Amino acid sequence: MLYSGELLAQGSKVKPKPNPESHKANVDVEAASRGKRADVLILEYEKLVKENPRDFEAMYGKASCEFMLKRPKSALFSLQQTVKVQPDYAPAYALMGRILKMTNKIDSAAICYELAAQYEQDNNKKVEYKGFIILKLIKEKKMEEAYKKVKEIYPIAPTNKQVAYFYARMSNQYSQYEEAKNSVKKIEADLAGMDIRESGKYYYELGYALYQLQQYEAAKPVLQKIHFGPFKHKVDKLTAPYFYHLGSLYSKFHEDGVAATHLDQALLIDKDFTKAHLLKAQLSKRGQDINATAGHMQDAIKNQPDPLKKLLLYDKLAEVQLDAGDYEGSLNTLNQALKLKLGKTASSKDRIDPDTWFLMCLAQYKIGNHKEAIVDIDEFLNKKVLAPASVMGSFYILKGLAAKNVNDYRVSAEAFKLAMKTPMRDIAEVEINILRQMKKMEKDDLEDDDSDTE
Repeated sequence: MLYSGELLAQGSKVKPKPNPESHKANVDVEAASRGKRADVLILEYEKLVKENPRDFEAMYGKASCEFMLKRPKSALFSLQQTVKVQPDYAPAYALMGRILKMTNKIDSAAICYELAAQYEQDNNKKVEYKGFIILKLIKEKKMEEAYKKVKEIYPIAPTNKQVAYFYARMSNQYSQYEEAKNSVKKIEADLAGMDIRESGKYYYELGYALYQLQQYEAAKPVLQKIHFGPFKHKVDKLTAPYFYHLGSLYSKFHEDGVAATHLDQALLIDKDFTKAHLLKAQLSKRGQDINATAGHMQDAIKNQPDPLKKLLLYDKLAEVQLDAGDYEGSLNTLNQALKLKLGKTASSKDRIDPDTWFLMCLAQYKIGNHKEAIVDIDEFLNKKVLAPASVMGSFYILKGLAAKNVNDYRVSAEAFKLAMKTPMRDIAEVEINILRQMKKMEKDDLEDDDSDTE
């Protein structure tokens, strides 16, 4: 059910209902009820109910006193008697909801709050009761039901800040960006005087909606208001630097199509973002004919007497070949460098440095030897070589990508989770979300198949 909020002990507000047969007695009770103890008031409410068994307000007053005296079972019984007499008495359902919530009977509390909202005439209270239900549904991840409830109360309280927030938040979740934008716009003036720690969530939903509507210039000043707090990390993911960073990370793994997509997004947000333009220029050079360049470099390697300098040339040639898309040539070059370094066959990689090893695994991955790449990466990881976190993160990401390509999503997810603890966190987070989406799509497909066979 909805959220009970800060319902006060409502019995303290309820005065005994007048007894038409004894006006004087009623006056005495009202006078005495001011500041009177709840245990004394119960007796007076009981007297009124005895005199008039259909006096639902007196029944409710008795229940409220029992609640204040920490007698939840008695209070619930009195409230049940109340709604038997007056089935549309909203305060009784609300107090039942509160008691059931306090006793952790959440489902039953939700039913009571739903009835309270149904019969309540005060819109603020109606929103309060519905709020409990919405939060319950969100906690249970029943988002479509929660969105339906939000849409029910939004028309009656569009300027209620909490209602506006939930409506915007869930509209964004269901790609109703114009609705989300308009929801926050209606209360935007009220946000100006709020602390950013309170208003940040509203500005984020508005900025996110504007961003998704590709109204980037309008989104920018809204999102810039969130300069610290829990939403700052989310805001950073809607900026040109963030997408440039993703593009540069994907380019390291020669996922040029994905890299270009992120760079294009960076430039949509900020068309003058220089770094994105420069990286796109670099990526455009990949795949060019390097036969002449490679030939000259191979001659230089052949004629270089110094083994250390020869190894450096091998690495440079391998990188040139990778950039040109000659992955097999790059792998052959790295194997030759390995033989030179070890004086053995390429299968003995005991002293190979992490950077060279990574290039070999990357070449295997780009050739399409994904399982071989995973084996080589695991061999490196099992040696527990001391390497910077960025290097380790690169191995984890490459393993995750390779495993994803052979549909081993468990291994892929494990690798990306390890990368979350490294400077490769951003790309790992993106890939984990992709895996989650793929898993959801598979689940939906299975459910569709099941429904077809029924």
